[in-house]
Amino acid sequence: MMLEWILENFWSFWLIMMLLLISVQVMTGEMTFLLISAGALTAVVADVLGAPIYVQFIIVTVISIASLIWLRSFDTKRPENDSGPSPWSVNRYVGSVGDVTEEVTTSQGRVRIGNEIWSARTYSSIPIPMDTPVVIQQIEGAIVWVALTPDSSEL
Repeated sequence: MMLEWILENFWSFWLIMMLLLISVQVMTGEMTFLLISAGALTAVVADVLGAPIYVQFIIVTVISIASLIWLRSFDTKRPENDSGPSPWSVNRYVGSVGDVTEEVTTSQGRVRIGNEIWSARTYSSIPIPMDTPVVIQQIEGAIVWVALTPDSSEL
């Protein structure tokens, strides 16, 4: 009886998968999961329209792969001599300069990079005061590790 209900309402499986994938995307910031969730959304529509389960799996596979190829096309449009981080990656900020908006220590702080405010830390035991330019050394999740720029270290 339960199996029969599941097979008749398989759209609920796809809806749960879509919500799980969106949740993973929100937590990781990885666009891949959002695009695979688009495949799950198309499967919900296919099930509501009466498509058999094997067709739904084919649709999820095709839409997910097509979406990932579409996303990849943006990354491959960079100039051939550009071997740096992808413009879609947060690592594109490594080496750039930001401004301290809240004193940065080994355990807390904030830095503005462009129009974005990031949590920041420094490896140095000496705190970096507000309004000091810093260079982004590394990014770990939502935290940027910073150091004084050559110009600001002379202050």
